[in-house]
Amino acid sequence: MRTTSRVLRVLTGALLILLALGGGLFAAGYAVSDLPLVPVILGVAAWVLTAGGLGWLALRRTDAAIPTLLGLSVAVAALAVLDARFDLFARDTTGPVMTLVILGALVPLALLGLRRATEAGLLLLVLGVIQLLGSGLLHSRGGGIMWQAVLGGSSGIVVLPVLVGAVLLLSAGRLDHEHVSFWHHTAQPAH
Repeated sequence: MRTTSRVLRVLTGALLILLALGGGLFAAGYAVSDLPLVPVILGVAAWVLTAGGLGWLALRRTDAAIPTLLGLSVAVAALAVLDARFDLFARDTTGPVMTLVILGALVPLALLGLRRATEAGLLLLVLGVIQLLGSGLLHSRGGGIMWQAVLGGSSGIVVLPVLVGAVLLLSAGRLDHEHVSFWHHTAQPAH
């Protein structure tokens, strides 16, 4: 079971990081052509430094990273709800800022999943469900429109991979019989 869990952790982490980097590069390419260069460079630098710093924390200081990433996930989820309701980032003029914030959160959560799959899976589940709701599922009128809102556009495109990543990491944690602890972690017994 340890081999299956390890494969799930590494595969999920790699896919989520590729999604985050690919989505970030795609958005940066469009931003360079549509927005002033200085804010784009500052935004890209902030994204890379934040994702990289929190990713380093997730790998090197996992016990400190878990409450930090819990706070980050709750803050991002709250911001996503507010942005979906009030369009805080004026997505028609500045682009998919909230999607980029979520993509940036995927990097440290993917790296956390290598060490603590259950906690990372739960945090991904929170982000995925909030993004799903923010993508228009609650405001849809009919069957076809609902799925277009969820799977279409920049905000909806991250929903399915994030939810699949959450399920895979939760499965890996279950295979390892991990116990959930967001505040204090004791060593897991060897299996």
